[in-house]
Amino acid sequence: MFSKKKNKINTTSKNIIEDFILALYLNQRFVYDILAIKNDGFTEFYEVKDRKEKSDNIGAGVSASFGNDNKFSLINTSIEASANETLSNNNQNEKNYKKTHTPASLFIQAYQYLKDNKKIKKLINIEDLNNISSGDFVELKSRIKINTMIELFETMSKALDITETFSKFDEKYNAKNSATSKLKKNIDSVMEILKGENDKVKYGICELDNKQLVLKLNKEYFINSDYSEIKNGEFRIIGKVLEVIPENESVLLNRDNAIGLYDTNIFEPVKEAAYNMNMLNIGEFQDKVDGKTCVIMPIAIGI
Repeated sequence: MFSKKKNKINTTSKNIIEDFILALYLNQRFVYDILAIKNDGFTEFYEVKDRKEKSDNIGAGVSASFGNDNKFSLINTSIEASANETLSNNNQNEKNYKKTHTPASLFIQAYQYLKDNKKIKKLINIEDLNNISSGDFVELKSRIKINTMIELFETMSKALDITETFSKFDEKYNAKNSATSKLKKNIDSVMEILKGENDKVKYGICELDNKQLVLKLNKEYFINSDYSEIKNGEFRIIGKVLEVIPENESVLLNRDNAIGLYDTNIFEPVKEAAYNMNMLNIGEFQDKVDGKTCVIMPIAIGI
């Protein structure tokens, strides 16, 4: 049997996983940081070999090289870790112990750890907003909407492309072709200006007791780098509170791009033009959320 001069190695987990969340959005860097803090580094990943000798001293070096791309694959991070252990044994057998985790399985471990240590505050009704502050871990269930002015411009640009295509086949579209082309030109000018903006970060909206909360989302953390993953359905959101917005204040959903520099009233003619395009089934576009509310940076969004 093994005898170990330092810490004991456990090859079985005593933790019972109480909940399973299939993540469509996952901030892997947050997950790795939580697990590294929990385990005093990545000591869970190891390989052990034992051979029969009078006194076997086996140096087990564990080295991990991780990347930053946040792909939903096997583990990739930017942390390098090493651990040296000295083992003695009397066995003749040679054994390899190795665990392979996916980012989602590591998230469940991190989530379970936070739950066991009562670090996550559940947001169930509006009164729960009174009990949170910046830096808290929170969890809630909600639908998610991303529908700011930028989405309006993107939707109109695509719709006008389709309309121009229709005009080649139907005379009733040809009659409006001149006005459509002018509108398309104006929209394309705006899109060209926005091209240099950071499109990796968007602010979405979720709801708590019909009160709107704000989610700061990163495109790279979605499974396919696609915001449409959360377009339909109700999701579980686990994250950290970035800031709490008091009453009589608001959060601009375009505050990280050029659109946020303008008074939102300036875009009313654009909204009116969009709503007058009867062929489009578009929802209400929104550029700010009024307090009292909070901004949450999700660690995971799943089902």
